[in-house]
Amino acid sequence: MALVVWVGAVVFVSLVVAPVVFGSFPVELAGTVMAGIFPVYYGVTAAAGVVALAAALVLWRLARGSRAWTAMVVMLAIMLAATTYAGGVVHPRARALRLRLHQQAVEPEVQAEFDLLHRRAVRLNGVVLLLGLATVAVAANSFRFPSD
Repeated sequence: MALVVWVGAVVFVSLVVAPVVFGSFPVELAGTVMAGIFPVYYGVTAAAGVVALAAALVLWRLARGSRAWTAMVVMLAIMLAATTYAGGVVHPRARALRLRLHQQAVEPEVQAEFDLLHRRAVRLNGVVLLLGLATVAVAANSFRFPSD
């Protein structure tokens, strides 16, 4: 369930919330709205990641280290690291720079660093999404009914 919450949040914020916000409001206001959403988004996804990884570790141990569970644990650990880095390092720095972007004289290096951080956050989010979908696929493929 935690994995579903995590992947669902990534999909919803990336494919619904951000496009609607940026399509409905001026860029400066849209950025302010998203800056308010991101701390909650990263908090929810990190919490879901911790629960998903903890549950996977328990199931990995019960499955005596099966390859499928090993793969899922590794993918979840990478996802959690990416989410934690994006929320704890990339987002706070980008948020601080974003405030400087709307001043009258924006230094080119401020815009360049913000753009770099934005691309990094998008890539990290993409990694989390792809690995989340891969984890769901591995879990579904390795599921067996008790009678199997």
